[in-house]
Amino acid sequence: MRWPGDTLALIDGAVAAARAGEPTVVSLEGEAGYGKSALLRELVRRLGGFHVLRAAGEESAQDDRLQLLREWDAVPEGAAAPQHTLQAARMLGDIVDRLQLTGPVALLIDDLQWIDPDSADALAALVQRAAGDRLLVATASRPLGRRHAAWRRVIDTEGRVIRLDGPDTAAVAGLVGSLAPAAPPQLAERLREHTAGNPLHIRALLREHSAPELAALAARGELPAPAELAARMDTRVARLDPDAARLLHALAVLGDTPAADPLAVLSDRERDVVTLLLEGISYAQIARELYVTRSTVAFHLSNAYAKTGTTSRHELVQLVRAA
Repeated sequence: MRWPGDTLALIDGAVAAARAGEPTVVSLEGEAGYGKSALLRELVRRLGGFHVLRAAGEESAQDDRLQLLREWDAVPEGAAAPQHTLQAARMLGDIVDRLQLTGPVALLIDDLQWIDPDSADALAALVQRAAGDRLLVATASRPLGRRHAAWRRVIDTEGRVIRLDGPDTAAVAGLVGSLAPAAPPQLAERLREHTAGNPLHIRALLREHSAPELAALAARGELPAPAELAARMDTRVARLDPDAARLLHALAVLGDTPAADPLAVLSDRERDVVTLLLEGISYAQIARELYVTRSTVAFHLSNAYAKTGTTSRHELVQLVRAA
C-alpha cells in the first residue's frame, strides 16, 4: 500500500526519538481492513538495529490473563505470575532493560483491542515509567471504546496517533486500476460507496467477479457482498432460532428504516451482563459487579451470543453500534 508522506514522517520521527533515548508510543487506529497491519509492517521495515518483540491479540483469547508477558517470556522460569499491574510492568521492564544494553527496543502489538486488560495495563505502566529508555511501543487496533482505559490515557497524553479512515476516492481508483486495468472509471467510486471504502472487500469483489460484471451489477444497484462475508453472515444467521432468523430477514428486506434494539431478545440478566461487557469490563469484574460467579457470567453471555447471532465481544459491540 502507499502511505501519505505525513504518515511516514510521523513514523520516522517516532523511530528516531526512540533510538535517541526518548520512549515513544505510536498508535495505529482504524476499522478492520483499513491497513493497520500493513502500516505496522511498514514500520518494522524502518527499525534497523532495533530488538523487535511482537505480539498479536486473538479474539478467542481476549480474557486470558497476561498474554504479553507469556508471549515475550517475561515471567522468569519457576516464578509465580504477577498479581498486580506494577509487578507485571516490572517484568516487562526487565526484558526491555536487558535488550537495550545492545540496541533500542521495539514492542509491537497488533490487534490490541483483543489483548487482555492486565497486559494492556502493564504496558501502560511500563511506558509511564520508561524515562530515558530507548523504547518504541507501536500498537494497531480497532477503536477501543471504553476498553483499556489506562492505555487510552497513555495514548491521549504521550502517543503519536495515526487514524486510518480508509482510502479516499483517488486511492480506491488506484487500487481498482491496479487489480482491473480495464475497469470503467465510474466503477471505483461505486465500489467505494458499496464497501464504505474497505480495501479487503474491494479486493474480494474484484477477485470474485470481472470488472464488466461488477459494472453491470452496479448499474442495476445489485452489487453483492463478498462471498466470504456473505458466508460468515449465513453461518451466524444459521445459529439463530427460527423466529429470530425470520425477524432478521424481514429487517434486511426493510433496510435501514426500523431502529430495532438488537438486545431486545435478551432476558433482563443477560442484558445486564452484556451492558457491562460493552463497557469493556472483564468477566471477573462483571462477576463482582453483579455478585455472581464467572461461570454464571459465561453462561449468560453464551445465551446472549446465541440469541443475537454473534460469537464474541467484538461482534456484539459491532451489532449494537450498527443499530
